[in-house]
Amino acid sequence: MIILMVVGLFAWGVTGVTAVGLVCSRIMFAAGFDRSLPALLAKVSERFHTPVTAVTIYMALTELGLVLSVYAGVIFEFLNITLVSLYAFVGLAALILPFIRNQMYSNSILARYKLGNIPAISLLGAANLIFFGFLDYFSLLNPAVSGPDWTRSIGTLIGIFLLGVVSYFLVTRYYHSKGIDVSLAFKEIPPE
Repeated sequence: MIILMVVGLFAWGVTGVTAVGLVCSRIMFAAGFDRSLPALLAKVSERFHTPVTAVTIYMALTELGLVLSVYAGVIFEFLNITLVSLYAFVGLAALILPFIRNQMYSNSILARYKLGNIPAISLLGAANLIFFGFLDYFSLLNPAVSGPDWTRSIGTLIGIFLLGVVSYFLVTRYYHSKGIDVSLAFKEIPPE
């Protein structure tokens, strides 16, 4: 039984790393395709039929993260609270979606579900935001979760958020000077 558990634990790790690797490289591909990142990331190899550049950059960043976590110990000081905070942002997005993207929301199947006049997705988003907001708050109070220096955790979270905002505006400005309106790529979800 112990051998089966060890094999299962190893297989789970390999499966998780593979799945995350596929997702992250595809996100880089999509950002390159949308021109939020350099278009080189969206280039698909004729030989391998995959975005080799995006996969290679993801692998290099992963190795850097592994080295930092093993030798510097900085990764785990802010990883947990950052991940929990991401789910709070998902709740916030669900909460405000029907109000800021009314046309897109009303065309979806989710528009049918309401509690009175309040969209169900907004209620679920509010519950999610409250739940993960409490988790964030209590994570800050517990050094075992947030790391010994919680200010670094919050600083990293804010830094990652600001990096995304700044890079979006820089890319938008760059392509606007070339006559391309990049913001149109984010106006609605494309049909499948």
